Amino acid sequence: MMTSPTNRSAQFARMRGFLFVTGLMMTPVRTDEWLADFLAANRVMDQPLPAVLDALAKALTGEFERFRNLPRSQRRLSVALAGFGPPGPFAATVTNQEDERGYVLVSSEFVAK
Repeated sequence: MMTSPTNRSAQFARMRGFLFVTGLMMTPVRTDEWLADFLAANRVMDQPLPAVLDALAKALTGEFERFRNLPRSQRRLSVALAGFGPPGPFAATVTNQEDERGYVLVSSEFVAK
């Protein structure tokens, strides 16, 4: 994975896209660094996009167990991905603060959509 410090773009294997993050900033590792480490590890980005999204949702669900003592309203995060690559353009989110219809939801479980 390569990242651009000026616009937070990323190039993975055969895809190019952007990651957008809103919500809780994790510590001691910043959320953006955690995401970059996760996506770079174990050749995650060599998998089809649906598998990447499901793996990310599962990993974030586990990671957010550390924050179970925070109020529910503070345990929210959305990661949006958009870009292009084979077979074409894509857009997706992994979130615990919206359901499939876009309604506000603060859950301990992340979903990919």
